[in-house]
Amino acid sequence: MNKALVIARREFAAYWLSPIAYVVLGLFLFLNSYFFLNPMFFQMGIATTQNMFNFWGQLFIFFIPAVTMRLWAEERKQGTLELLLTYPAKVPELVFGKFLAALAFIGLGVILTLPAVFTVAHFGDLDWGPVVGGYLGGILMVSAYLSLGLFFSSLTENQIVAFLLTLFALLILNLSLFIQISESGNIPYWITWMLSLVGLGNHFLSLAKGVVSSQDVLYYLAFTAFFLWMNALVLEAKKWRG
Repeated sequence: MNKALVIARREFAAYWLSPIAYVVLGLFLFLNSYFFLNPMFFQMGIATTQNMFNFWGQLFIFFIPAVTMRLWAEERKQGTLELLLTYPAKVPELVFGKFLAALAFIGLGVILTLPAVFTVAHFGDLDWGPVVGGYLGGILMVSAYLSLGLFFSSLTENQIVAFLLTLFALLILNLSLFIQISESGNIPYWITWMLSLVGLGNHFLSLAKGVVSSQDVLYYLAFTAFFLWMNALVLEAKKWRG
C-alpha cells in the first residue's frame, strides 16, 4: 500500500506539469457552474442540486478519457513502462497508484464544486440528503469511469486512441442517459430495462436522489475492481513478454 501511495503522489504531481490538467479542471468547473447556476436555476425558486448531479453523469463521460488517456499510453510511447515494471512494486500496486492519482485529481474538481452547493443553500432550505448521496455517488461513478479509462490506456501507446476507446465505451455504457424514451413506447421495455441496469450513470442518478442502495454501491465497486484487475492482467502480460 505504501508503494502505491508513492506512485500516486508521483503521478498526481505529474498532472500539474501539463497544461491539459489546468484546461480539464478549469473547463469542468466552468461548465458545471454555467449549466447549474444559470438564470433558469434562479427562476425555478427551488433550492436543489439535482440539476448539477444530472449533468455530472454526462459531463464526466467526456472529461474522464482526457484524464486517463496518458496514464499508461505515455509510459508505453516513451519506453518507460518496461522500467516502471522493474520497480520493487507489484503490478497491482502500480495500477492502484495510478488510479489513486487520477481519483485525487478528479476528486479535487468535485470538491471545488462545493461553493456552488453552499450558494444554493444560502438561497433556500436545501435538503442535504440528496447532496450527500450525489457526492458519494459521484465519487463511485468517477472511480468506475477511471478504471475503464486506465484499462484502455494500458492497451495502446497512442493517447488519442486511448481517449476515443474510453469515450466510446462510456457512451455505450450510458446509452440510457441519452436515449429519449417516447410516450408511444417505440423502444421495448426489456431494452430500456437492460440499458438502465448496466448504465453507469443510472446508478449514480439513483444515489443522487438521496437513496443509497447497496445494489448501486456494489455495482460500482465491482465494476471498478474488475477493470483494475483487467488492467493488471494486461501489464502482467507485458511484463512477462518483456
